[in-house]
Amino acid sequence: MNYIRKRTIRIVYRYIDSRDRKTRKVKKLLKRDYYLMFAKKIYHWQKGHLLNDQGVYWDMMGQCSPDCQIRYEEVGGQRYRGHTQLLKATGKPYSYNSGTMLSGAVDLYRATKQKDYLDDAKALAKASFLYFDKGRQAAQRVLFFSYGWF
Repeated sequence: MNYIRKRTIRIVYRYIDSRDRKTRKVKKLLKRDYYLMFAKKIYHWQKGHLLNDQGVYWDMMGQCSPDCQIRYEEVGGQRYRGHTQLLKATGKPYSYNSGTMLSGAVDLYRATKQKDYLDDAKALAKASFLYFDKGRQAAQRVLFFSYGWF
């Protein structure tokens, strides 16, 4: 039996109100809209917090506030792990972090056709070659990418 997935599947999206950071909210979204929204949020958060001055991505966030101890909080009678604020990017850049963001930029461009994502991908590809090649001049060798704009 063939099953055809309908593109109208809705999911329940549960989140905390960004204004008071406590109120729990619920809304229904198309599954594809939810995944695109979430991909954009993750992409922009990482770009805003982990992109360094050389144009590549730091490894992670660190320097906990007030400390790095695990805390719990209770919300509506349910115990949850509490938020630990991380203050700054740390660790050294690794190529896989930049590669993940490069892939994300390309996929978001393909999904949205927003030129900013294409520009980000081009800039990150160039910066990655400059940073990670370390003088080996890999960019001068023959390379093939299936996206056509490298």
